[in-house]
Amino acid sequence: MNWLNFHHLLYFYTVAREGSISRAQAKLRLSQPTISAQIKTFEAAIGHQLFSRVGRTLELTEMGQITFRYAQDIFGLGEELKGVLEGQTSTTHRRFVVGISDVIPKMLAAQLLTPLWQMPEQFTVSCYEDKPANLLRDLSEHLLDLVISDGPVPLGSKMKAFNHYFGESSVTFFARKDVVKKLKGPFPKCLNGAPMLVPAAGTHIRRELDFWFDRRHLHPNIVGEFDDGALLETLGSQGIGVFPGASLLQKDIVRKFGVLPLGQVREVKERYYGISIEKRLKHPAVIAIVKQAKDEGHT
Repeated sequence: MNWLNFHHLLYFYTVAREGSISRAQAKLRLSQPTISAQIKTFEAAIGHQLFSRVGRTLELTEMGQITFRYAQDIFGLGEELKGVLEGQTSTTHRRFVVGISDVIPKMLAAQLLTPLWQMPEQFTVSCYEDKPANLLRDLSEHLLDLVISDGPVPLGSKMKAFNHYFGESSVTFFARKDVVKKLKGPFPKCLNGAPMLVPAAGTHIRRELDFWFDRRHLHPNIVGEFDDGALLETLGSQGIGVFPGASLLQKDIVRKFGVLPLGQVREVKERYYGISIEKRLKHPAVIAIVKQAKDEGHT
């Protein structure tokens, strides 16, 4: 492939954005056969299929998703340039796409992302939550700019990505007041037999919790396991059971959910990483997030 045909890219982008060729007709003022033919020509030129037909609908292939994301940036910058040349104030922002592991506390993620809206250069921030393995796959395909996770890239991974350590937090156990009254003995013995909500098996924090329970000869009654940390906290606030949370967020958890802290476990750590394709950080948004993490001292 030599030069990229931007007319073909525009046809593809419009169809992907509108969701169908028929709806793209009004935008492009072209017939359906013409649009279909132009997209097929574009796919042949770049050597990749961009759409797959599922029933009566078109869905983007993996390469189609990658192409669509670049097209958003390209045409977004084009609109911004047009506005600048016409003497208008720029309203088009660059996109920054971040994937957040489903076990990362939402309040922590919000703290890390806050500086993005305080930068001189404005971004439209898109956040996606999923399991770390899926997020790393999307990162490798350049669908994400950054992944925020509770663990680094797995050892032995063939993926070329780099870890940026954000910090760590010890763990505190929380429970609603009526649950606390039913517990027996001081912390941590009161956890023995207590109804317990925990992160899903296989997560870094769950492995550390299980190891700590074994070492302390504690046998809580596991009544719920959750991929979604926010759901775990919400059910804990409803009195379903005791639940762990990041100690650095203790004040926020107590205020938001109306629960009491039972005790802190310094031996168990939640660790936080930013994962990017870049070894030497260049993207200004990624740099801002890493700086925020270091300045806040998430320990």
